[in-house]
Amino acid sequence: MKNVLTRSITIVFVFVAIYCITGCSKDNTTNNNNTPTSYKVKTIINAYSSGGSTSIDTSTFTYDSQGRLLADVSTFIGSSYTINGNTISITTVFPAPLTGSLNAAGSIAQLTKPSIGSDPLSTYYYTYDATGAMIYDTCIWDNGTTTGAYYATSCVWSDSNMVSCINTDYSQATPIVTTYAFVYLSTREYRDYGFSEARSFSDFISGTVGGRNSRNLVNTETQVKSGTSITYTHTYSFDSKGRVTTESVAGTDGSSNVASYGYY
Repeated sequence: MKNVLTRSITIVFVFVAIYCITGCSKDNTTNNNNTPTSYKVKTIINAYSSGGSTSIDTSTFTYDSQGRLLADVSTFIGSSYTINGNTISITTVFPAPLTGSLNAAGSIAQLTKPSIGSDPLSTYYYTYDATGAMIYDTCIWDNGTTTGAYYATSCVWSDSNMVSCINTDYSQATPIVTTYAFVYLSTREYRDYGFSEARSFSDFISGTVGGRNSRNLVNTETQVKSGTSITYTHTYSFDSKGRVTTESVAGTDGSSNVASYGYY
């Protein structure tokens, strides 16, 4: 899931916060030996390589009694989550917590990052279709005098998978448009991070946001930005219980990531 290929830490954090909310129904499944099999992810070790250098990032996940994510602590960034009814508070590397509200399905509807230093108040809004799939998200800033958008993203789903997204980055003098297209394997996606997953722009793209799962594992994802196209090919290995143990991502730009998974 968390293949860190080309992403802004702010967008990544907000994305991760969102996708870490609702309880997931695939907590345990019975295997062929009638023994409960947990798909709840405990650890992910990412080895990201680019330009001849490699960085290692280890993430550890803990959950509450309802199976919802309590904390995601990694080598570089850690987050903890407190849910009270339909409100949520997220503590991370930012000096002040982010606060937000959940919709009736338990996915984040809105998330606010307070003004810190020269950074204005930022509010993230998320829209889902009737099936619970994330179809739109945007971030609006407010400096007390004027408001504007940092970015906006629209996503299209087909056959229970997110198949494309268009992101417009308004933070530059000239807005930058990036498109994303996904092709899936026939293999089902079962990894459980304590929330319902949805293939989303916000993790560029191997991750999730509030809402329901994409049904299948990603095969390829293609990003086109400013006329430059990069395709990332995903390959997987599995244990005897059918769980993903490694996900390898290789980009046509020469970058790569190998994620190794441990389960509860």
